[in-house]
Amino acid sequence: MWFTGDVSYDTSSLNLEDVFPAWYGSTMILKDGFIYFVDEEDMKVEDIGEGFCWFKARNIKYHIITDPA
Repeated sequence: MWFTGDVSYDTSSLNLEDVFPAWYGSTMILKDGFIYFVDEEDMKVEDIGEGFCWFKARNIKYHIITDPA
């Protein structure tokens, strides 16, 4: 994923020494012209804070890499 336009984020809660960095549940929120992507299910913008890994931007684009098999 690529985040553009007034980007902010917090990944400080992600400790790669202790945790595999896969997101098994997440929430994407569209609010007030921003897109929020958070590493927790059923989130609200008001609940995003310390302890969560999150990204906020005006635009997001993604690219899917398929398995060649």
